[in-house]
Amino acid sequence: MSAPGSEERAAASPAPAETGLRVVVPLFNDWESAERLLQELAAVGQAQGLRLRVLLVDDGSDRACPFAAAPAGLERVEVLTLKVNQGHARAIAIGLSALAAGEEELPIVVMDGDGEDRPADLPLLLERAGRAEGRIVVAERRRRSEPLGFRLFYGVYKALFRLLTGRRITFGNFCLLPAEANRRLVERPELWNHLAGTLLAARLQIERLPTDRGARYAGRSKMNLPSLIQHGLGAIAVDLDRVLVRLLIFLGVMVLLLGGLMAAIVAVKALSAVAIPGWATTAFGLVAVLLLQTVVFAFLLLFVSLRTRGLQEVVP
Repeated sequence: MSAPGSEERAAASPAPAETGLRVVVPLFNDWESAERLLQELAAVGQAQGLRLRVLLVDDGSDRACPFAAAPAGLERVEVLTLKVNQGHARAIAIGLSALAAGEEELPIVVMDGDGEDRPADLPLLLERAGRAEGRIVVAERRRRSEPLGFRLFYGVYKALFRLLTGRRITFGNFCLLPAEANRRLVERPELWNHLAGTLLAARLQIERLPTDRGARYAGRSKMNLPSLIQHGLGAIAVDLDRVLVRLLIFLGVMVLLLGGLMAAIVAVKALSAVAIPGWATTAFGLVAVLLLQTVVFAFLLLFVSLRTRGLQEVVP
């Protein structure tokens, strides 16, 4: 990974502006989309009077950056090159950490570079941030453009996340972070796994802004089914302690129910004249096996929870 003061590409004729904003964009080989994103950011910056400073986090691409200068309208563009591919979430964490190491108090926007996070929404994020001072503003999707299969999986992911963590997740990486919130955020080890999940787990003040998802600039998404599953598990793993506690409570309720069912079987056998031979023994044996498995699973989860709490955590 190169140092935060890495390869800089100065913009020509920076436009005068009143509001400063830093933009973090993770990318892997998708330089065509990145170039178009910079052009749209420059247009928005000039139209809205924004001093935009962009940090492209090159997540170990095997193709070099093809453009040598940023479009007019951007104050500065830097490329932070990682030596090996770290994955989307870690590339974001590294980019945020690089900015947190500086002394600038400018707000930070995290967005993808493929066009699905629209530069035209930046003024809306800033406006909402101005009305909710000090809060993190996240782009909450009200309309999605993905194929049906992706939307179905995303619905299952949100339901599972809600069931296991008790929290509602309706946004992704596209968000605006005040500088102070970012400095607090990069001290959390969970940021390695998932930005949105960490924002929820950290219990930071969040303002939700409904937005539409844009269309990709070029090519197809590199997110396949295994990547989607890994992404979803990363979000859930952020709140692992909470997940384990909720599972232990569920298993405790199951133990009580199975114990009550065993007692009911014994009572029915002793107090009734059911004529089916061996029914009580079979039913009691099945419930006993389920009860034993539940108890063993509960103890395994308890040991996992205690073990994870003793591990040394690494902050970004």
